[in-house]
Amino acid sequence: MKKIIVLVLFSTILFSCSSPKGELSESILAQVETAEKEMFAATSAGDSAAFRKLSGTDYFTINANGVAQTLDEAVKLTPRFKGSTVELVNQQQRVYGNLVLRTGLLKASINGQLVAEA
Repeated sequence: MKKIIVLVLFSTILFSCSSPKGELSESILAQVETAEKEMFAATSAGDSAAFRKLSGTDYFTINANGVAQTLDEAVKLTPRFKGSTVELVNQQQRVYGNLVLRTGLLKASINGQLVAEA
């Protein structure tokens, strides 16, 4: 079986709005979490168009092999992951003004078999 490339070691989502104090509201942080889940759902469905729409033009990732990818590079690989499932573990986020950096462990499976951790 080909080695699966994990699309997201960490993902960043940049929001253009923030509260006057420079902190993001709980509502915005909840949107970040929802967007991340929807991105992984689009990936599991192999849906490149949905992945592109959800990710935004400033999307950047480092895959399980340590290779950095832009949105255009990642979108080309999205169909490869159709049917995969992803479990996110130990998720943490740090907020820097209007930038949210989400990190954690990703476990990817195909047909119920664990194929990658990143």
